Amino acid sequence: MDLPGAAREKLKPVPAAALTVVLLKRGLLNVVIRGVEKINAQAPRPVGRAVAVCPGDAMVGDNDVVAIPAAMSQEVANVALVQTALEDFEDRMRAGQSISGPYAPGDGASAEFAAWRQKEGR
Repeated sequence: MDLPGAAREKLKPVPAAALTVVLLKRGLLNVVIRGVEKINAQAPRPVGRAVAVCPGDAMVGDNDVVAIPAAMSQEVANVALVQTALEDFEDRMRAGQSISGPYAPGDGASAEFAAWRQKEGR
């Protein structure tokens, strides 16, 4: 099973740490290989199929590499992309603008987050 193109694109900007959290919340442990370095520092982040784990699983890497089971790659991509955007949105809080909290924003912050995502294309 190939990794769907939409999932591949969604996974590209998501840090391995965020993917690890999403998978942990789904009961998956030991999905990360830590301390991996690219041979070419200018190369794009690797996102693709993994044969060494299970045929069709996705491997996503930065300094760590995360294995995502093929059957949940689309769901994990969707959740992780939103989680990463929400964490980036938290930077607004650091700049002095208050929001209720990055994991449970209030109505006002939810509307601001939705508008910010629209503006950022995320």
